[in-house]
Amino acid sequence: MEQGFIDILKQLVEEQVNAVMLDSKQFKSVLTDYTKNEYKKESRFLIQAVEAGVAKAIKETDNLPACKRGKIRELVEDYGLSPEVSAAIVDTLALVLRGDTSKSETQTETKTEKPQVEKSAASQPAPKLEGGSYKIEVNVSFRDHRGGGMKVECINPFAKSFSYVSETVINCKAKRCNVYLQSAAKPVTGVTAWIGFTGDIEGRLLLTMSKETALYAASAMNGETLTVFDDLVKATIEELVNMTAGVAKNKLNEIGIKIGSITKPSFFDDGYTEKDANLVDKDAMVMPFEVTK
Repeated sequence: MEQGFIDILKQLVEEQVNAVMLDSKQFKSVLTDYTKNEYKKESRFLIQAVEAGVAKAIKETDNLPACKRGKIRELVEDYGLSPEVSAAIVDTLALVLRGDTSKSETQTETKTEKPQVEKSAASQPAPKLEGGSYKIEVNVSFRDHRGGGMKVECINPFAKSFSYVSETVINCKAKRCNVYLQSAAKPVTGVTAWIGFTGDIEGRLLLTMSKETALYAASAMNGETLTVFDDLVKATIEELVNMTAGVAKNKLNEIGIKIGSITKPSFFDDGYTEKDANLVDKDAMVMPFEVTK
């Protein structure tokens, strides 16, 4: 986390008392006032951690090192955040709430750097919301090892998780439109991020959108205007599906449907079919979302 953002959090805690960081709704409102709409990406991650109970656990624990390790693991496994981001969030909360200056160790990941691209046809104007909204399809297919087909109780957590991630990470509201059953593999237009999961139910989750929508979402998640569809955009959309799956896993586990593991996300350009991408060729529930500011 940038020092400027950490200084703002310290000021917030000093002036508002640290109890404000234990109430997610109050914290979100106060944080917006203090950051003056800056540090958007850092704020979204921190709000997500507060909503997950990380701040409360850090404030109340008698064993801070163990608590930090556990909360980092929880943010990675249940919310789809990278180990580096999770460690930075937990370390920041421990610093401002407990004065802890120790740094958590994480496995080093290869970060995607934005390639240097000369101005060309690949460049285009900064993405804007056409009509104030854009569309993302949430496509879910799975086999229920407990018996039966795709039950609503298993599908709804994916819809709720995408709405949650959209609001907290892209800073947009997601409204679910007409849901339909897709009975066969078909070519996909635009771009798709894909991720698999195993457990009581086993299958895959896809997020499909236009390239313009992907640019807009990636810009929001990175806190800067991205105008070139490059590896950074692709990695960011992979992160979006990873976070959606992580939150869905947590919601499913809460209702007794155990998800054991989530695969590494993959990215596909337009023109491929689900069968080409080695996805399970069976019925899929497609949930289109209209996403607005």
